Amino acid sequence: MLRREIEDIGERAGSLIVNRYFSIIRNRSLVMIFLNPSLEPYDQYQSVLFEIEINTRCKCRPYADISYLSQYPDESKILFTIGIQFRIIDSTYDYHKKLWTVKLKLMTDKGIKNEKYFEKRNIGSSSQTFLSREASVSD
Repeated sequence: MLRREIEDIGERAGSLIVNRYFSIIRNRSLVMIFLNPSLEPYDQYQSVLFEIEINTRCKCRPYADISYLSQYPDESKILFTIGIQFRIIDSTYDYHKKLWTVKLKLMTDKGIKNEKYFEKRNIGSSSQTFLSREASVSD
């Protein structure tokens, strides 16, 4: 991920809307294998670990466990749908691991109170949109 995109996440309050399907691997040890430990904090590209909190008791489920469909079922993959929204909880950099950690929380339909007050903005080369008015966002 581009460093400026990570910095934008850290500086913005509010939520993140992802405008494409994406999948994650639930096996943290496996994820760590894919990260590049040689990157430095000033490099253009950075290793990023997204930690996503999900309330599994929520009736709306904009995600699915697709492990049984994967060529590598041990990856324990989750697929998220287009337009999914996350609250940005925190972003930190670990100088020892040379790794950014971005903590997100999956938002429910009740989490967005007044979408008309949000300022949408595309960040860098990604198709992610940030919502900037945290005062209008609740869990």
